[in-house]
Amino acid sequence: MLFKVKPVSSMTKVMPWAEAPGERDFLAASALRGEVFSFQAAYYADTHFFDINCEVESSLGDAVELRQVGLVPVELLCREFDDNVISRAPGLYPDPLLPMPDKLTAYPFQWRSVWVSVRVPEDCPGGKYPITIKFSQQTEEVAEQFTFTLEVLPLSLPVQQCERTEWFYADCISSLHNTPVWSNRHWELLENYFRNMADHGITQLLTPVFTPPLDTAIGTERPTVQLVDVTLTENGYEFGFERLERWIKLAQNCGLRRFEFSHLYTQWGAKHAPKIIVRRNGVDEKMFGWDTEAMGKEYQDFLAEFLRALVSLIDRLDLRRNCCFHVSDEPGIDALDNYRHAAKVIKSCLGDIEMMDAMSHLEFYNEGLCKHPIPSIAKVEKFVDAGIENLWTYYCCNPTILTTNRFIHYPGARTRILGVQLYNYDLKGFLHWGYNFWYRQYSLGVIDPYKVTDAGGRFPCGDAFLVYPGENGPVDSLRHELMREAMQDLRAMQLLESHAGRANVMSLIEEVTGGKLSVNSYPQSAEVLLNLRQSINRKLQSA
Repeated sequence: MLFKVKPVSSMTKVMPWAEAPGERDFLAASALRGEVFSFQAAYYADTHFFDINCEVESSLGDAVELRQVGLVPVELLCREFDDNVISRAPGLYPDPLLPMPDKLTAYPFQWRSVWVSVRVPEDCPGGKYPITIKFSQQTEEVAEQFTFTLEVLPLSLPVQQCERTEWFYADCISSLHNTPVWSNRHWELLENYFRNMADHGITQLLTPVFTPPLDTAIGTERPTVQLVDVTLTENGYEFGFERLERWIKLAQNCGLRRFEFSHLYTQWGAKHAPKIIVRRNGVDEKMFGWDTEAMGKEYQDFLAEFLRALVSLIDRLDLRRNCCFHVSDEPGIDALDNYRHAAKVIKSCLGDIEMMDAMSHLEFYNEGLCKHPIPSIAKVEKFVDAGIENLWTYYCCNPTILTTNRFIHYPGARTRILGVQLYNYDLKGFLHWGYNFWYRQYSLGVIDPYKVTDAGGRFPCGDAFLVYPGENGPVDSLRHELMREAMQDLRAMQLLESHAGRANVMSLIEEVTGGKLSVNSYPQSAEVLLNLRQSINRKLQSA
């Protein structure tokens, strides 16, 4: 009987049906204080072993956490492929990081893995820390171990400067956890998810002043998650902000610092109003929605009145520099007229408060309609060349050719390279639409993300969410950890820049990666990324 283990990096996706992970044994690396450093213990058996113990021994104690890497079905991969994928075949792929069971099971002729995270304390003394991962059975039929050495450098990661948002859906929390919206249980769960977001480098929170008009089929609606109470009286509208204030204070206490208020017009063209519930004569009713023309006087008057009240709250909470507004998500060039009219009303009420939208047509910026466009990463170079300040980027279900993305069937390095790309283009923020979208496309029903990872056969697997629902909050994914590592890489580069200057950091990146980077040209090897991060750490150590 054969049982073996192999230490591999966090960027390795250990496929159950594959041969042994091909890279060298990953046995040593360095990290900074305040960093969450991860690696894996892959294991394999040629027979069916039950009740395997997996234990960790280290002087770092509780700073080391073990989780089991689970498998999920991947059916829809991409509509277009390049060669930088794990496979083009559907199957079971590693992704959720499940709580460690009391005992592991080794399935015959399959590779599986345990995820090892080291949360390096801020006050950790510099030095080398052995971390021994041991697999055993009481019968001693299985007994394998290895020791990983983590060198902690006596430097701390700086506060993250690059903003990041992964759109959060309060209605999905209610649906998957089977709890009423705004119930005490709902608020408890929101807190757990907010803390998870902040812990992984998410800084900005999509805030549903009204139910977000995102990925909703025309004529249908998502569950109501409206934070603002609206009442129509004889003298006009009255707005209750108690629930919104609770949301903001909770998020701030969890470490989130910026708030993006949900879109004030429907997606892909600003043609209609979002769903808005209004209390009239003591009864809650839907007053605005798909049957409301966005440019109609009734909605424009309402919007102006609402925004004046909301801006007063923003100033009272001192959020003017830590919030932004959206008009309409991903407007095409054919929506230029609609967007022009919609933005005019909003801008007249906001003053210098930021407006930003995901869009990939420079015309919106050139006309002054959106001073902070967020282009797709496939188009970002055009916007960089235009000299736009404080530029962000995004990706979603596209592009699938050449660029970075976070699909389940992509190698880990293709996700983690985002941090280097953000630094390369000196970008100030990153947006993605799906932290926890657990519905079918267009919100036409609930899915179980452990069984359906493609929004019901609509989006490449993993596009719609980064976390899974657990009993009391989020279950992380391998991709969620890689996104955190990407942001940590960026912070380390920025720290080195503060010592050595940007030109020297860029020279180091090009030296290690083999030349200038672009959106479509970057190192595809995990080994190169590991070497780059080690080189940055060594330069920091001698700075």
